[in-house]
Amino acid sequence: MNTYITGATIKNLTLHNLTVVGGSNTAGLVGYTRSSTITNCAVTGNISITGTSQVGGIHASGVVTITDCEVDGTGTISGTIDVGGISGQSEGYLRHNGAKCAISGHDYVGGIAGSMDPMMMINRKNTVVISRIPILPFFITFSQQQPGISVFRQFVSSYPNF
Repeated sequence: MNTYITGATIKNLTLHNLTVVGGSNTAGLVGYTRSSTITNCAVTGNISITGTSQVGGIHASGVVTITDCEVDGTGTISGTIDVGGISGQSEGYLRHNGAKCAISGHDYVGGIAGSMDPMMMINRKNTVVISRIPILPFFITFSQQQPGISVFRQFVSSYPNF
């Protein structure tokens, strides 16, 4: 969806078998946010979300806190830049979210978020297939610190396993 919300709370919502086609700020649930919260939401089943920039399974871009959300399905989330399983581009907090899906993009592509500023993320398990290696030489990777919790580790300039 390509929607704009400000100061909103979205919770306890599941979307199943979803197809969304758009340009920038395209996502399964909400396109652009300002000072909003998304909690306990999911996108499941056959998922096809296609956009250009800021493309995400739940959220496309903006200031947001996303907690306990999940994208779990077949199909692909695809775009050119800032493409993520949960959020394409986030300025906020991502806590305990999971993504099990295929993601395709060129620049700033990630299992949970394509890009984040600031980087405040605590996540649960992720099973993500990322295709089309980012052109820019920076990529977010995660390190397992405790069972069930991943935290931002480093930027790397090589792409092992691709």
